[in-house]
Amino acid sequence: MLTLVVRAGTEPLPLIETLTPLVAGIVMGLLGRSYLVCTGGASPEIASVAQDAGADVIAASDWAAGLAEAANRARSASHLIVIDAGVLVDAAFWPSVERFLRLSGARPGIVGATSVKQGVAASLRSSIGGLVAKVDADQVLLVPPALADGDVWRKRYGGKLVLLDSQSQRLTL
Repeated sequence: MLTLVVRAGTEPLPLIETLTPLVAGIVMGLLGRSYLVCTGGASPEIASVAQDAGADVIAASDWAAGLAEAANRARSASHLIVIDAGVLVDAAFWPSVERFLRLSGARPGIVGATSVKQGVAASLRSSIGGLVAKVDADQVLLVPPALADGDVWRKRYGGKLVLLDSQSQRLTL
């Protein structure tokens, strides 16, 4: 079972847009718990979104501390899906996650950004191993809870990083 961890931000609309396509994972039986990490506390609007989505709010001093708390609560999950509010996944997301879980074991994975430049860079990073294989907050990360220490978007994963057959893009308003 997977656990969703969202860096919630302060605006409800990007959060709602991020959460909407992820509901299918619950229906498919892949997604269990969900956590919204709020630095500095959740506004009433964010708390309302969390309640509607069935997610727990983690109020933390910073993103890394909130992620660590979510990872601690989700120790039994196979992977955390780590996503930034305002990042959207495409229709291929859940089928690619299912394949990833069957084939990857405990390796971390990313869903690449839709721009050609970012997609090529992500593929290149993934293929050259430990030198620069890292992700950024415009991508979606799937990581075992034991690897969710610090800021996972700044971490280097080396040759273990798997690029999933799905795309992500940042919502622009």
